[in-house]
Amino acid sequence: MPSDQSIRQPRQDRSRHTLEAVLDAVEGLIVERGVDVLKLGEIAARAGYTTGAIYARFRDKEALLEQLFDRYVTRAMAALDQGYTTLAATGVDLTEALTLWGRMLIAHQRQNWSLHNAFLTRIQTEEPYRLRSRELTLHAAWVLRQVMEQHHDCIVHDDLDRAAGMAVLIMYATIERAITLREPASVYILTSDDALVEELVRVLRAYLAPLQANA
Repeated sequence: MPSDQSIRQPRQDRSRHTLEAVLDAVEGLIVERGVDVLKLGEIAARAGYTTGAIYARFRDKEALLEQLFDRYVTRAMAALDQGYTTLAATGVDLTEALTLWGRMLIAHQRQNWSLHNAFLTRIQTEEPYRLRSRELTLHAAWVLRQVMEQHHDCIVHDDLDRAAGMAVLIMYATIERAITLREPASVYILTSDDALVEELVRVLRAYLAPLQANA
């Protein structure tokens, strides 16, 4: 997505500042009103630039949204890396590590609910969004694999790469349905994020390190 020729990449600090201001404006309007009613004129006014300045860099609203999604994914990857740094420094056991990981993913999902929801259909139907989203999923699996490597002595799965990938899919799918899609709590019989994390950790512990293997 960043290589799209319809998007003129910033080459100077001032230009980068302009880009960030425009993307901040788009994100703010999505949070307030949703993605379907976005207009370039409103974006320009919110960012403090002319509509012509917006068109000078983006061919249309879709090109601008592509850039915003790229920034969203980049920041999400950075948050995952920071989460791993925190986990690696705490010296927690596997259950505690999975709990902290689950809380971090849920917190990120809640903080970025409007953005993720705005891009959900595009992720499912448009190849550039799907591929970029896949990069994020693979990065999450790689980070979780590093966490699991620290606890390999209590994990019975013989392929940590596959185990991490499946664990991330389980967590993402569950969190997306419970938070992004806002499924009724009765579907999961859960009343809080803590309860959701607790059940996810139970599932992953059973998958990665069955109790009988640790007895």
